[in-house]
Amino acid sequence: MEVSSVINSWEDLRKQARKLENEIDLKLVSFNKLGAGHSSCGFKPEGEKSLLIDNDQVFLDSQEDLERLLSKLSNVNEKMGDFSTGQALYYTRERHKEVLQEYNREFQKIKANYQCRRERENLLNSVRKDIDNYKSGSGLNRRMDLYLKENEHIRRYISV
Repeated sequence: MEVSSVINSWEDLRKQARKLENEIDLKLVSFNKLGAGHSSCGFKPEGEKSLLIDNDQVFLDSQEDLERLLSKLSNVNEKMGDFSTGQALYYTRERHKEVLQEYNREFQKIKANYQCRRERENLLNSVRKDIDNYKSGSGLNRRMDLYLKENEHIRRYISV
């Protein structure tokens, strides 16, 4: 292969890698915001839907998009590995690999945090429903107790 075509091919791959890295970086920021975009207490007042539940499809679409971009960047990095000429190319290639690894770690961390938050929200919503059910059930018991006490007071008053 001719030296100028090797340099052009290398430069094209490097430009592709940088373009993908910039795109991934921007999407990771948005992805992180989606993953963190929920109430801090984990549940919403009655009648309001959870932000995490509402964002599930958007989150999944964003996740798929990022997975696709990370895969493309990985392929570009592999193609860069075919160029074994020069120490400068080696260090550039290694730097792109490190960037890819960082993005993969960040992506996995955001996914895990989102899943953890989702599970926590589901648990807290379940507990909230149980508490509400208990309160509504015990409300009936309290009324019944009050009626029984009132009835007892009336009996005492009549029998005196």
